[in-house]
Amino acid sequence: MYQKGAMKTWGSGVNRDLVTNLYMGQKPKVKGLNATYNRILISRHTQKFWRYLQTRTNSRLIQCRETTGIIQVGVPETWPNITLKTMAAIRYVDTHFNFDFLIRGNASCYVNVSTLMPYLESQEGPYLYAGPKAPNKAFISGWGIVLNKKAVEMLLGSENPSYLNLFDDEAIGQMLKSAGIEPISIPYLEITSAQELDTKTKSELQSFPFIRVKATQKGKRVDDVLMGKIHEIVQG
Repeated sequence: MYQKGAMKTWGSGVNRDLVTNLYMGQKPKVKGLNATYNRILISRHTQKFWRYLQTRTNSRLIQCRETTGIIQVGVPETWPNITLKTMAAIRYVDTHFNFDFLIRGNASCYVNVSTLMPYLESQEGPYLYAGPKAPNKAFISGWGIVLNKKAVEMLLGSENPSYLNLFDDEAIGQMLKSAGIEPISIPYLEITSAQELDTKTKSELQSFPFIRVKATQKGKRVDDVLMGKIHEIVQG
């Protein structure tokens, strides 16, 4: 969770090798100014100007370095760079890690890996692009994108600067679609309050591969508190 400047990725244990890394852009010199800049640029109305504010035109031109579980991507931490940052991090992982599946999650994502794996292993075909998919969207939501090795390589080979004015999840979907790879929907559960979580049983929580938590209490985000409770329940 983003809390006190650090993000923790939540997930259930499983008898498999699982490596987690946080990827992030360069820390801003003036946090307040950067936050204001991002609040303006996150608007759909300003996206058409993103291309003029991007640091690079291709993730191949971006350097990354890894330190203690953090992949530091060499671009400013701003919305216009979101797709560049994600693609550069994926490119770094593809180059430096051996993996079967890559999960691009975010602070609102809890992964039941034990429940997820049967869904992934049951899929046929060389390419896998899967995860939570909203009914009104043609791409996997950015809080839980799953790619197999071949899909990652196809994505990197299909990188196109014309998609850099999109949020990274939509850009990934568009680039894979151009390569003939369609999204596969995987079941997910959304939790929006502590009261809603109290109505869920352990078996129900364990039955969903992905759980999304976005909750506010007294004007403050409490995602981290609910994530902790979910983890305790799921792990038993």
